[in-house]
Amino acid sequence: MKISILGISNVTDYIIEKIGNQTEEILVYSEITDFDFELKNSSKKNITIVVDPNLKSNLEKISNESNKILILSNSDTFNSFAYHKIINTNESIMTIMLIQNLDLYEMYKSKNCRVISPFELEKSDFLYIVKE
Repeated sequence: MKISILGISNVTDYIIEKIGNQTEEILVYSEITDFDFELKNSSKKNITIVVDPNLKSNLEKISNESNKILILSNSDTFNSFAYHKIINTNESIMTIMLIQNLDLYEMYKSKNCRVISPFELEKSDFLYIVKE
């Protein structure tokens, strides 16, 4: 299974710790280099970090090459944009986005979108991502 993660944040680290040993391949895409993240994860054999300054333009390609996508940047605006672009391109792919604004999170949750929030991280082990 190939899981693509868009964006590097504290939540990205947290979820990789939860699912990292349960999946064959994790590709982490970021528009900028995050040396701390790379240093921490570069030795893990199933994790590849891809710096792509044109990430927004390559969302369709990434979604076509992935089994599941997690959108985990620190920007609710980017996460929402990427989520809608991906589900409009490939609605059958499991896509989960991080939303940090509580009101926005509640709105997406009420529309049955797959969304996570930093407020609820400890309520899930995130193994459903690799099992579904």
